[in-house]
Parts: sequence; C-alpha cells; structure tokens
Amino acid sequence: MYRIWVLSAIAALGQTFEGELQPLATVRHPVRLEAGQFAIARAHQVQGDFVLYLDKVKVARSEGGGNEHAAWIAERSREYVITLEGAVAGPARYRLEIESRTPTEADRSLAAAFRLIFVDAPALAAKQTAAATREQIAVLNRAVELAKAAGDVPFEGYAHRRLSRALNILGDKKASQAADARAMELLEPLAAERYGWVAAMVDRGTSMALSGELEAGVELLERAIVICRAEGFPSRELTALNGLGLAASSRGEFRKAVGYYEKILPMLEPLGMRDDVPIALFNLANASANAGDTQRAIELFGRVLQMRKERGDDRGTARTMSNLGQILISLNEAGKGESYLKQAGELFRKVGDRVGEGGVRVAFGEALLRQSRPVEAAAEFERAVALYRESGMKTNVASTLAPLAEMYTHTGEWDKARAAAGEALALHKSSGVGVSMSRIYTSLARVAEHDRRNDEALGYFELAFAAARKNSEREGEARTYSMRSAFHKRQGSFELALADIERSIAVSDLAAARITNPATRASFRSSRAKRDDDHLELLVTMHDREPTAGYAARAYLVTERTRARSLGEFLGSRAESKPAAKDEAALLAAVTSAQSNLFRPGVPAAQRKRLESDLSRAERDLDLLQRAEGRHANEGLYEAWDEERTRTELAGKDGAVITYALGPARSVAWVITAAGTQVVSLPPRAEVLQHVDAFRRLASKPVSALTAAREQAAVSAAGAQLHRLLIAPLEKALTGKRSLVIVPDGALSYVPFEAIGGLIETHRIAYAPSASIAGALRKPAASAERTLLAMGDPLLPGAAAMAPVLERGYSFAPLPNARAEVQSIGRLFPGGTTFLGERASEERMKKEELSSYRYLHFAAHGYFDGANPARSGIVLAPGGSDDGFLQAREISKFDLRADLVTLSACQSGLGRVLDGEGVQGLSRAFFLAGARSVVVSLWNVNDAAASELMRRFYSGLKAGLPKDEALRAAKLALRKEPRWRHPYYWAPFVLQGDPGSK
Repeated sequence: MYRIWVLSAIAALGQTFEGELQPLATVRHPVRLEAGQFAIARAHQVQGDFVLYLDKVKVARSEGGGNEHAAWIAERSREYVITLEGAVAGPARYRLEIESRTPTEADRSLAAAFRLIFVDAPALAAKQTAAATREQIAVLNRAVELAKAAGDVPFEGYAHRRLSRALNILGDKKASQAADARAMELLEPLAAERYGWVAAMVDRGTSMALSGELEAGVELLERAIVICRAEGFPSRELTALNGLGLAASSRGEFRKAVGYYEKILPMLEPLGMRDDVPIALFNLANASANAGDTQRAIELFGRVLQMRKERGDDRGTARTMSNLGQILISLNEAGKGESYLKQAGELFRKVGDRVGEGGVRVAFGEALLRQSRPVEAAAEFERAVALYRESGMKTNVASTLAPLAEMYTHTGEWDKARAAAGEALALHKSSGVGVSMSRIYTSLARVAEHDRRNDEALGYFELAFAAARKNSEREGEARTYSMRSAFHKRQGSFELALADIERSIAVSDLAAARITNPATRASFRSSRAKRDDDHLELLVTMHDREPTAGYAARAYLVTERTRARSLGEFLGSRAESKPAAKDEAALLAAVTSAQSNLFRPGVPAAQRKRLESDLSRAERDLDLLQRAEGRHANEGLYEAWDEERTRTELAGKDGAVITYALGPARSVAWVITAAGTQVVSLPPRAEVLQHVDAFRRLASKPVSALTAAREQAAVSAAGAQLHRLLIAPLEKALTGKRSLVIVPDGALSYVPFEAIGGLIETHRIAYAPSASIAGALRKPAASAERTLLAMGDPLLPGAAAMAPVLERGYSFAPLPNARAEVQSIGRLFPGGTTFLGERASEERMKKEELSSYRYLHFAAHGYFDGANPARSGIVLAPGGSDDGFLQAREISKFDLRADLVTLSACQSGLGRVLDGEGVQGLSRAFFLAGARSVVVSLWNVNDAAASELMRRFYSGLKAGLPKDEALRAAKLALRKEPRWRHPYYWAPFVLQGDPGSK
C-alpha cells in the first residue's frame, strides 16, 4: 500500500483543522515558532486511529477515539511540523488544534515531561540493557512528577504506563502493578482516555496472572477484552489475548493457550502489524511445545527463524534458536539441541545481550541436569546468575537461583544451597518476582534434612506442594513427590517412600496424557525415566529386605506396565475430536500431495519449508482422525500381564520369559518359568552398555576371508563378556528350558542374544517389547486364506525422489541377491504372490487384499527417520500416485492377519531407543496393523548371506517348524559354513512377537 503525503499550508496558531486520512495517508501541518515559545498540538481521533509526529518524534498513546498531543518549547526560531499518519485499518477522521504562548511554569513542566516520555525514555528502552532500563525508570519517575506539576492527567497516566513496563522488565512485579493501578485510577474518569485506561488494565492483568494472582489477573484481562471490542481497540484486544495465553500457560492449560494465540495471528495483517507476526508465531510455538505438539512447535520456530534471519534480527534469531534447542533436547535430540544453543549463545554475545546469554546458560544447565551431571550444571547456572546480576535482572536472578540451589544439594554444598534458596525466596517476597517456589522449598527441605531437622524438612515439602498446586505446576508437584520419596527412603521409611514415588509417576502421567502425539508422549516420559528407575530400585530393595512380601511381583508388574504403555496408548488412545470437516481420504490425499511435491527436483527453500509444514499438519490431522476411530487391528496389546499370567500363558512348561530392566545403580532380570520367578541383580546400566557397544561394534563389522578368523575370536570374547553379565547369573533358572522369550531394555534391544556365549546351541529365542505384548500376540488369529506375498529387488525411486532420504545419511546399494531370494521363497509356496522390479511397487501392495496372506516378505531396503518415526519406511518401486516409500504411518493402518512379516532389509529392526519406552521402529507399525510376529535385522546385512538364510528359514516354516525354531535352524546351518561362521552373516535377523512354539 502506498503512503500518500499531503502538505497543508503553514498552520496559524490557535487554529483548528479537520480532515480525513485514508489508510497510511499522511497530512503535514507546518508550525512557525519563535525561540522560547511554548506550543501544544492536540489531535482528537474523531473516528479511527492515527499516529501523531512532532518532527520525527512519534506519539501513539491511544487507538480510535482518543487524543494524541505534543507539547514543546521552541529551542530556536524555525518551522516545526505536525504530521498525522492514518492507520492501516483506516480511514480516520481527525480534529487538530494548535496553540502557542509564552510559557508558564506549568507549560515548562509539561514540555519537559513530554520530552522525557517520548524522546529520552524510548531511546533508553531501545538499548535493551538493564542499566538503560534502570535509567529509563528514573526518567519516567521524573516525568510523572513533571506531568503532575503541570496538571496534565493524561501525560501522568501514560508516564505511569511506561514506568510499569520498565519495572516489569527488571522484575519488580509489585511496583509494576502499582504503576498500572495508578494509571487506571487516573485515566478511568477521562472519557477521551479510555484506551490508556484499558491498556493499563491489560498490562496489570497480565502481570497479576503471572505473579501468583492468577484468577484476579484473568478476570481483568477478560474484562479488558469486552471493553476493547465495545470501544474499538483491536490492537489492545490482541495484547489481552496474549496475556490470557500467558496466563493459561502458567497454569498448565497449554491447549487453551494455543487457542488464544491462534486467534491473534489472523488479526495482525489487517491491522498492519506485520512486525508482530514473528512474535505471535513464537508464542504459538512455545505453547504448542508445552501442549505436546512438538512437531508443530519445531515447524513454527523454523518459520520464525527464517523471518528473523531475513530481517537481520540477530537477537530474535538467537532467542528462537535457544527455544528450538531446548525443545530438541527435551526430545532426547541432545546433539541437535545443543548445536542450536551454542549458536544462540554466540549471537547473544555478538549483540551484547547478557540476559539472552544467561538464558542459554540456564538451558545448558537444565540439559546437564537431565544427564545427571550436577557439577557441570551448577557451573552453568552460576555463570547465568553472574550475567543476570551484571544486568540487574532480578527476575532472572531469582528464577535461576532456584535450580542452582537444587544443584548445590546434589553436590553437597549445603551452605551455598541455603544461601541461593534464601536469596530467591527474599527476592520473591520483596518484589514479587516470578520463581519456581516448589523448587526453592524442596532445596530448603534438603538443607534441613542435612542439618538433621527432619520435621522442618517435611514442612518445606508441604510448602513445595502448596506452591506447585497453586500455580498448576504438575512437573513441580511430581518433582516434590520424587524428592520426598528419596527423603523417606534415606530415613528408612520405605512404605512412605514407595507411596510418594508412585504419586510422582501418577502426576507425570497426567501431564503426559495431555500430549496428543504418541511419539512425543514417549519422549516426554523417557526424559523422566529416572523416576521409573527409582520406583523399580525401591521395590527391589524392599524385596531384598522382605523376599516373601510380594515386592518382586509388584516390581515386575510395574515394569510390564511401563513397557506396554507406549504401544498400548498408541493403540487405545482416542482423540478429543476429529479434525473439523476433513475425512480420511482428503487427509491421505493431502499427505501424498505434500510429500510428492517435496520430492520434486529444484524445489525452492521457501516452498520446501511450506510443503514440510503442510505435510506435518496433514499427518497430525490424519493421526488424530485415525486414533479417534480406533483404527488398529491389535487393540488388546496394551493390557499389562502379571507374572502368574506370564508364566501360564507365555512361558509354558518348556520355556522361560526373561525381562531385563537396566538401572543406574544396578540392573534387574526376572526369569519366569513353570517353576516360579527368580529375581536377579545385575551390573549397572553403564557397565552393561559398555559391553553391548563393544559387542555390536565387532559383530556388525563386515569381514573378509583373510580377517574372519581373527575377528571371530574378538567377537566371541566380547559375546562371552555379555553372556557373563546377562545370562550366566540366570543359568540355574534356565536349566532344561529350550524356548526363551526375551524382553530387552534400551540398547539391549539391539543385541542378538543367540550370538553371545553359544546360546543358539541350546535355545530358540524370540524377542518382545513386553511379555504382555508377546502373550497377546500368541492368541489365535483369524486364519489367512493365502500363504505368501513377497516383494523384492524393487526398481528404486528416481534420484529426485530419493534425495530427501539420502541427504539424511542413508545409502541404498543394489541388492543383487534379492530377486533370487524372493524367487526361491516363492517356489516353496506355489500358491503365493511375488512381485519383482518395477512390479514390487507400493501401489501394487496397497491394492492387494493384505488380510488374506499368512506371510509377508520384503527383500528391500528399510530406513528409520529419527526426527519423525512415523516417516520411517520400506523403499519399494514408485507407481501411480505413490512415491515408493511405504511409511510406518501407512503400515500401521493396514488390516493384516499375517502370522509373520519378514523385513529382509538393512537395519529394519532399528529405531529410536527411549529409556523406559523401548524401540520406536518399523516392527511396531506392523504389530499395530495386526501382524503376530516380525523378523527384522539389527545391522546392515550381507546380501548373499541374508538370501541363503531366508531360503532356509522359509524351508523350515514349510516343513512345519515353529517360527523361532525355523529361524534358529537356519542360523545354525549358516554358521556351519566357514565363509559365514562370523555373527556378522547370520546373527542380525531376530524374531519379534509370537515365537510360534509353546
């Protein structure tokens, strides 16, 4: 839109002008003054809104129906210019009055107040430093006095409003609210100052809502919105909506906050507030992240980041990177997250923003705390506090002292903990600065415990609970229960400790229940897995003390519930509502369209960002719709089984179920057989994982004829070490048991146990995410009419389509033996269906009646997308509207009756390992679709060896062997051949789910 400039004749003093301004049109009124003359220009907003300028000094106190005025004393004889500029949402009508006289004392005060408010204070605010903010507060206090002396109530009220904002920046909430209250008191009686009155109301309501007076603050904000709509103050309504968003977030109602921010965005462009779009998107991203929609948050922050960079806004770029980094760290993407934080810190230092740099230090500290590195975390918090002190930011000092005090309790620096907590408490009481009071009180409780004042410690815990509940801090409440549980355990009150840790987990589960995305919910729980560790360790300790009291059985059930819940909630959860006016076909079309467009060559970066956003939005709506309809075949997998049911329905007479739980102090294994349950303590997680890494590194390393013997000795030694740690302590219970179902934990999911200590010689083995799921998968399934559907050696998608996958580090080499593999398996089942080359396409597979097949076999490449597990998939040939990437999201909605799905592909068994949540990978998608078992690979396979193993495996199935025995026999046969004796060739394929034998 063009700016239209209109030049009026030189204004005669004492004259009144009236006119109309089109949107962004500008009218100028020159005023001739002699040196020392006082002048005042009063511009009345008859209709609409405009901004007044005195030369280059901007005056914009009100909106629609208010007054703008400028007062000054001419420093020298010259022409001054009064400019009026119409708002975007015009037109506006105005009446301008200009007066001049020899200045009185009141006039001098008024002119000085005007200069302080509209010239000096904005210049100081633009510096964005604490020192400048303190100076600004002094300037505005002086302006208040001068406006009062001049008897100009509107100027005095506006000075109080500006003063409130500066006080709020420094964290003096009480003084800030007092300034707003005074502004409201001054401006409410003035009909022409309704805008200033409601603006002060919005600022005060927001401040109250965020500093402990939530209900009163929300009431003020809601009242302000009613007034804004009645009076026609849209920009102030936006500010009130933003305040309600902040208030909703403060009490944990993040979905509600998202709703407020979504109302703001479409209102900005019509009002010409384009510069506020990144701010609104930033707030929406934060609320979305807290609501559990982290994928959307990441996308929104990506848009904001692009806007900030395009505008050269280093400070805004740094803030966005900092928040994005923190989200990624919370999702266990520590490498990416810390990279963003590092870049943010560098930018903050570049622009001299100590407060921003302090925020990055705090984020690093919290990340280190999650990694149980309290000494390093304390150092980061200390540096942040120092930066905040230098900047005079009391709010930030207090909020950082809270985690710092907690760190000192971890490192045993009790005097420092006491001092940090005490200072934060004093700052909160003196000026109302925001701080996590629950965190302060739990630190004081730990200090009191150390001083052997246990009653006082319990009192602080109660204060921590009260503070957390008052501010709806679910995480604070959960943390307090966890810390009080540890307190009771140290005092020897184990039952009280157990009750508290179970309450802590229950509160965390309530928070997790608000997260709609299953993968994100799993990440959230994984980041809090220490509480599960503490729960399990406490139960096992109580079992050690009282072996017959049933604590071992209770611990087992707890472990089963933890393992089954992620998959179970994916299966059993229901969305609150379906996406409005969107059916499944439309959403599937939207997903396919966005994905296909992304795969086109030469897509510009800006368009790629938009397509990625469209794809994620369509995927999110599709997920909500499918979960709302309960569209999964295996609805019963999430029911947790106790050890008695596991023994009778899964272990049987000839088998054993081994469930592992890795812990920081010790690990635990349950061996359940017909004879009973044995609970065995094993080495801590760190020691076990060290040996797991060593074994996997050797076992998955390709070997040649020249190196096979040497490498075989090394891998055998590493396997023997793992056997000593994980199997030898259980051997007594495993005597005479031929069939094993192993429920691994964490990285144990990547260990083929058959290859350690010669276990394959004596046992057939299957694996499961939990014993409950393995048991549920053994239930009789509807029989399939046909035997085999096999697809192999697919014609890969073109280079353009492959680019988005290849750029993530995947390499899809040709599979020369895949065709022969499918053909040989096909000959075993003459009634089966095989597709090769360009016929092995995603389109053909989707057209098949998949529920009619007993076996599904894929001799094709697979890949795992760690950023978005639902996009992991199998690479088939493209065809029709399908791109060739059969993704987990698509697989999970198939209707299968397959007894077995085999993924004869590289690393098809890999996925994202989350503490306490298991592997989020492709096999999970097939279980959701109804498959009873899945064979996957744990590392890049040798094509020739894989083809031979699969031929022997299916020959065993054809001969009537159970699945676990058929796979074992194939592996034994392969390892007898000298060229394939090394585990690299035969060990990677494992059977997950129903073993097929009892």
